[in-house]
Amino acid sequence: MMALRRPVLGWALGGGMVAGGAAFGGGLRGVAPVLAGWCVLVVIYTSLMLHRLWAADAETMRRRAEVLAERRWTVFALSLTAAVASVAGVGWDAAVGGPPTTANTILTGTTILLSWLFVHMLFAHEYAHEYWSSDGGIDFPGGDGTPEYSEFLYFAFTIGMTAQVSDVTTDSPAIRKVVLLHSLVAFAFNAVILAAAVNIAAGLAG
Repeated sequence: MMALRRPVLGWALGGGMVAGGAAFGGGLRGVAPVLAGWCVLVVIYTSLMLHRLWAADAETMRRRAEVLAERRWTVFALSLTAAVASVAGVGWDAAVGGPPTTANTILTGTTILLSWLFVHMLFAHEYAHEYWSSDGGIDFPGGDGTPEYSEFLYFAFTIGMTAQVSDVTTDSPAIRKVVLLHSLVAFAFNAVILAAAVNIAAGLAG
């Protein structure tokens, strides 16, 4: 199963590097080429992971949780750090990059949107891992105890957008720790999105 994961990350990293290089060759400077590469990396990674996991059965998810157990926190921390750094890069570019252009505005909005999407995808992976590692911890109403990956996406994005678990309940301290971290990260990202929206609107208004 690890062999399945590595090509996904490899394709994403390769695509991001190519996109960043192309952006630099096209005249973008500062952190803009890095942000462009990050956007392409996120699109490739999330698309491939969704394609592989959307229809994954319970046994596939359980095996994946077992294989990734030792490295998951390292991968999770590095991925989350990268997402936060990308948003920090947007702030840096806005502070030192001069008056915003249409291209910069589009890149800023796209970076923030994709970073937000990526973060909640990461937490969906983490919820799925915790669930299948401990055979439970999240109660999805109306299910049979073998939730599909879409259920974890629903759970993660509900927390990300509303800061609550809605109709899904938790009964595991480990899951609640992840929910707490997720809620704090989501609050920070939502605040950044609001600030960026105000900044973009002010820039467009002249």
